[in-house]
Amino acid sequence: MKVLHKNNFYCWSQFNEDRNIDFHSYLWVRDEGNVAFVVEGDTLITGDLIRAHAGGTLCLLPEAKLQDLNDAIASVKKMASIGGIKVILPGDGWPVFRDGESVLSELVTSL
Repeated sequence: MKVLHKNNFYCWSQFNEDRNIDFHSYLWVRDEGNVAFVVEGDTLITGDLIRAHAGGTLCLLPEAKLQDLNDAIASVKKMASIGGIKVILPGDGWPVFRDGESVLSELVTSL
């Protein structure tokens, strides 16, 4: 793990031979909660709360791992209210490269 431009930001890379994929990860060490970022107005980078275990669909972190389901749902609804999201890069799973706003709405409906 390497320290980035701040002493609480780290990154690392690891090649997974079984999957033939390079994993590049970042870590922001903070006291509590998940984080989501909107980049250039149309790309949403989520924390571990939102996952994508099947291409083109999103799911929530399992309830057993959540501190508060209602807070988690409220966070997803807040992310879904951001207009213009095209791309979603979830904390775990497959990226969504188009129609991100619609895919987020589908997740909210499923909750």
